[in-house]
Order: sequence, then C-alpha cells, then structure tokens
Amino acid sequence: MKARSIICAVLALIIICCALTACEFRNPFVKEETTTETTTETTTAPPDYSAYPQAYENYLISLIDGNNNLAGYSYDVDDCRFGFIDLDGNDVPELLISAGGYSASQVDICTFDGYEIKYVGSAGADGEINYNDRGEIVVYTVIDNQETRTVYKYDGETFETTGEFTSIASDANLIPVETGKDYGDDVQFFITGSDEPVTYDVFADACAAGIPETTGVFGRKGFELTKENILSKTYGRQSDTEGGEEETAEYESEVLPEGKAAEAYREILLNYAKENATESTLFSFALIDDNSTPELLISTGDYHAAGVEIYSFNGESAPLVCTGGSFGVIGHGDRNGIIVSSYQGSGATSITVYELSDGQAKEIWSGTEMENPDGEGFEYSSAGEDVDREEYEAARDEYLTDDIIYNNAENSSDSVTPAGYTLTADKVNEVLPAAGQQQ
Repeated sequence: MKARSIICAVLALIIICCALTACEFRNPFVKEETTTETTTETTTAPPDYSAYPQAYENYLISLIDGNNNLAGYSYDVDDCRFGFIDLDGNDVPELLISAGGYSASQVDICTFDGYEIKYVGSAGADGEINYNDRGEIVVYTVIDNQETRTVYKYDGETFETTGEFTSIASDANLIPVETGKDYGDDVQFFITGSDEPVTYDVFADACAAGIPETTGVFGRKGFELTKENILSKTYGRQSDTEGGEEETAEYESEVLPEGKAAEAYREILLNYAKENATESTLFSFALIDDNSTPELLISTGDYHAAGVEIYSFNGESAPLVCTGGSFGVIGHGDRNGIIVSSYQGSGATSITVYELSDGQAKEIWSGTEMENPDGEGFEYSSAGEDVDREEYEAARDEYLTDDIIYNNAENSSDSVTPAGYTLTADKVNEVLPAAGQQQ
C-alpha cells in the first residue's frame, strides 16, 4: 500500500514536470514586460521613368569629376561626346557616350530603368555608330585590307551581336569594296557563322537580309562633355545628338542644270528617291569640269561610310562617273575637273584624286597615312610606293589646295556635315520641275 502511494506520487510529479515544460515558464518574482510583435511589409515603389534627366545629369557630371563609367574605366573627358537616343522605343532615351575619335573608340550605351542608370553595352568604331528606332545598330570597321559590318540589337533587355559581314582583300587599296564589282580571287567574303569564304552573290544576299537600314548616326557630332552642355541641354530630343541647335537657312544651290541635263538628273533623282533615299540623303550641283553644265552630287548619308555619287551629263545621258568621300562629303575643284576623295578610319587616312574629263573620272593620284601597329609614328605611301612624310605631304598638297570646294556648309575638309537638298520626290519636283512646268 505504501509502495503504491509512493509510485502514485512519483507519477504525479512527472506529470507536473511535463506540464511545466510544455508551458512558458514565468518567474513570479520578476515583473514581465509585454511585447507586441509587429510585421512590417516591404513594398517597392513603382519605377519613375520621368526621373531620367536628373539621373543622367548626375552621372555625366560624375564622369567629369573623374569617376569611372559604368563600363568600368575612366574617360578622356576632353575627347568625349554625348547625346540621347531612344533606341528601344519606350520613350525613355538611352544615354550614348562616344569615348573618342580614334579607330578603337566605341560608343558606350546606358539606359535608365526607372530606378537607376544601367550599362547596356558598347559598340562602334572611330567613336560612332549607325542606328534606327528599332534598336538595331550597324558598325562599319576598316582595318588595313579588311572591312567589316557588325550588326547589334538592343530590345530594352538584352544587347547582342546579330550579324557580322566581312570582306578581306589581297590589297588594302581595294577597300572599301564596291557593290556589284567582280573582284575575282582578290577579295574573300565571310558571313555570320561562316569560317570558310562564300561567293559574292551569297555574301550580297546575306548582307541584304542581315544588315538593317539605319536612320541616324551618333558619334563625333554629339555634345562635348562639359558641365555647361550637360546642364543646358533638353533631354530626350533626337536633335540633341547634334552639336548645334541654331537654325540654319534652307540650302540653295548656286547653279542648276537646264534643258536635257536637268531632265536626265531629274530622272536619276526621282528613281533614287523611290528606291534608295533615306532622311539623310542629299543632292546638290557643282561645276566640276570645264563646261557650263553642272555635275549632280548625291550625298548618300551623314554617317562615316556614306559617300558621294557624282553624275556628269555628256550630252545624251548622265552616267555615274565617281564615288568617294566619307560622311557624305567630297571635295572638288572649280571647273578644273579635280575630285578629291578622303577617308579616315582605323588609324589611317586615305586620299584618292580623280580628274573628270570627257565624261570620265580617272584616278591620277592616291596616298595613305597609316599609324604603325605599335602606335609609334606613321607609314606613308604615294602613288603606290612607300615614301617618307615629306614626300607624302608634298604630293598630297599638290592637289589639296585652298581652291578645293567641299559639299558642306562650312566648305571645309574638317566638316562632317554635308549640305544639299533633302532627296525627296517633292523636293526634286520643286528644284527641277518637269519640262513644261517651269515657272
């Protein structure tokens, strides 16, 4: 009986201990503090895309102050240009910075996602890119005997290379490659994903399908990277990619063709307006050879690889007699037949001089000034022969005289802004009305 009582007492003690263990222990001699747990719900503010002007301003000023850019390096601020272009079509322009004007210079692209600026990617050569409003970018690169067109795509999320089209020539003088010309084995063609050369026809078809039409160029015509420019520009305007905002007078040609020449040029221009012209295609007239009928100049664009096509009326028709120049600019003499084509890129300057006579333009001199691969000094050639600097400049200056006229508003070899009428059917009809409609 006594043993049973002891067992019951032990069991009761165990039950009490278990109950105390299961319950929160409270010390009766300590005053308890009551705490109330609160749950804080973290919410993210919606993106504020309207804040991009201030964000870009702060970033650009930080670059001037010597901070690294979002690509991870610092700029030579004195050589930078900036502008704003809406590449992906979301009404918030991307910030573009041209890092310099030398051959390896690229354009760094940044965007604002509603919270902060983000680095998109880099592309370009000689500090410029060609672009359109679908986020497509085309870069034209020339290195010695090789020219390449690289296509990029930015869709607001990703930035990637979508195509590469390369021509490699046996002789650097064959670059740039002319469309439709038969080079035989002197030029090899490569397309995206091809390790082996392809035929010209395959190359041309691939280029037509894979290289998009561009509507603008950004690069050395952007704003200089100064605090004054940063604080004074209206963000987001397409025109802000250009260095100046002053209105300029509408172009007026000093000379116009008449009679059959006007009819021949009119037909060429109307066909061009229908098939090839873009917003940056211009046309103008100039007295290049020694007769009284002006030549027709078509500036194919204002980007680096854009040249000038020159047509000359021979009494019956107006054939294409010369193609050359860059940025849509070419030089010519005043009624002496001289045409000066200059191209700069990838550390080299190439100059070709033609003489227009009897309806034909013949090359009479060419020369190059090329930076050495190690960046130390230059190599020179004149008329196909290696020469020193003194010989090169003497031969060059025989043709690049102060009398050379350039088809730009400044009449300067340094200007990359062509001048002329915008090549549209309406403008052609206005400048060269059809026979019987002249006032």
